[in-house]
Amino acid sequence: VTQAALVYSAPSINTVYVRLPGATDPIAITVPTTGSNFGYALAAGDLDGDDVPELVIGAPKSDIDGTTDAGAVYISRYAAGAFTQIATDPLRVSSPSASDLFGKSLAIAPWGKTGQNVLVVGAEGKVFTYFRLPGLYDDDVRTGR
Repeated sequence: VTQAALVYSAPSINTVYVRLPGATDPIAITVPTTGSNFGYALAAGDLDGDDVPELVIGAPKSDIDGTTDAGAVYISRYAAGAFTQIATDPLRVSSPSASDLFGKSLAIAPWGKTGQNVLVVGAEGKVFTYFRLPGLYDDDVRTGR
């Protein structure tokens, strides 16, 4: 979204709303997974250097590979009046544990001399920093824990 927008969520019904200036109705973004707390954390910022912010959405109670409340993070891009998920699969911990709650907090911040933005994802007792993201960059480089 290249214009200011109001973004708000209702994690209890797994929905994030984006109200664009001048719009009468918000755009609803949902996931098919019930009980994931989709929208518990939100962040917006340019992650791919195209001067258009991506919307990052935490779903800390998502079950991953049968692991309860492992958590997931979704990245969406706005184009042609709709939000689409950038990667087929959400970001997640490579070896999830029960109650990791990956995605319970999110931040996008400039990093290094070039000021390229990085995504920081909080989990229960852990922090993950994504310098490059699948679908946005060639490699996915994660640090932290």
